[in-house]
Amino acid sequence: MHVDLRGAGGERLECEAWVIKPGRQVSFTEAEVYAVGTSGERRLVAQASGAMAVTKAE
Repeated sequence: MHVDLRGAGGERLECEAWVIKPGRQVSFTEAEVYAVGTSGERRLVAQASGAMAVTKAE
């Protein structure tokens, strides 16, 4: 596995995230971050997954 710790280059960053499995107490999520260049090309620069606790709004 290759790990690159340099900053992502590009015009801007775009993040796409979604819920894999919603639940009443815990939801499982994933996200991908893309570096977008000046001509619109997208390059995947980060991925994440996590478990999110569901709480009541205050």
